[in-house]
Amino acid sequence: MVRQVEGSFSSKTGSILKQNIKRWFHLWCTELVPYGEIKKAIAEGLEMESFLDSLFERKKLPKRVAPLDRKTMETKIEQAAIAAEKALKATGSRVVLLSKHQQLRSDTNSPFLVVRGNFDLFIGPVLAVVGTRKLQKPDKQLSEILIRDLLEQTGATLVSGGAYGVDTIAHRMALACGNRVMIVIAGGMTYAGPQSNIRDFDKIVEAGGWIVSHRPPQRSPSRYEFLKRNRIIASMSDAVIVVRAPIISGALGTARHAKRLGKSVFAVPGDPTNQNAEGCNLLLKQGAKPYTCPKDVVEIVGTQNASQLSLAFGSKKKELKTEKHSDPLGIISAIKKGASDIDSLLVKTGVSLEKLHEAILMFELDGLIVSTPSGLQLAR
Repeated sequence: MVRQVEGSFSSKTGSILKQNIKRWFHLWCTELVPYGEIKKAIAEGLEMESFLDSLFERKKLPKRVAPLDRKTMETKIEQAAIAAEKALKATGSRVVLLSKHQQLRSDTNSPFLVVRGNFDLFIGPVLAVVGTRKLQKPDKQLSEILIRDLLEQTGATLVSGGAYGVDTIAHRMALACGNRVMIVIAGGMTYAGPQSNIRDFDKIVEAGGWIVSHRPPQRSPSRYEFLKRNRIIASMSDAVIVVRAPIISGALGTARHAKRLGKSVFAVPGDPTNQNAEGCNLLLKQGAKPYTCPKDVVEIVGTQNASQLSLAFGSKKKELKTEKHSDPLGIISAIKKGASDIDSLLVKTGVSLEKLHEAILMFELDGLIVSTPSGLQLAR
């Protein structure tokens, strides 16, 4: 059931890991040892038995291991193995080792992903379309039109959380348009949901897409795992588009994490009196690019025929080119001369507010300027 990702192991550690990978997976499924420790041990090529020997020699054991002796630990591993293998078989899933996954390595301590579907290749741009679970009818209609046009004209692979609201509209539009879909769930594969979308998930896999989990297959989700899920969605995308979201929203967290990773962030402008547009309008104030039509995204990430991105296992995304920078709007020059807020930059540069926000976001993503409590400053 456990699949080795080609190129994940160095020649030095390959044979050891091949022999022990299933045991490591079963230990991970117990959730007794912190994920980060397992991840580090696998990266160092340690045998699991040696790891357990050294674990029980410590003066201070991990909290969940402390009440156990070695024999009880082995029993727990065996029980977890039986439950996990049963869950993998029931859900038609397999396990992928993340030792060479450059993007996700910084965004999850989990050494594994559990995957349902043919997890092989992203074709064209990879877009995360996110937003609120609670949509009013006008917002629902707007979301359907915007998302359909975006997917049809970009040919993008969609990354989504598979939840209610914007998530459901996005993956159903992707299925209708023939785009490939990746659903990242917060719990184990046994707990993929919501229940009303299970049939959608089946259709996604049948159409060549994937369902992905960063948790052992038999584990239920917790609130914290949804935050982790959002970070993974951001890390697997070339750009994040927030369609509708209130001020307090997981979608905003996804967008902010994408920005920290250097990804493009878009938000659909909305009526200031619409609570579900407040989050989008806030992102725009903070420098996100406005999304009004597919051309907005195509200009940044291209279309299906413009790129062919490997699934990031052992592959690197295109890095931002920061060797040469131009400052046609005079923003960098104005900041050097003391302008540190939007109002002063508008006066000194004479550009429109929309162009100013867009340029500031690009300079932030390139690492040229930073936002501080005292205003915008040049990065050191």
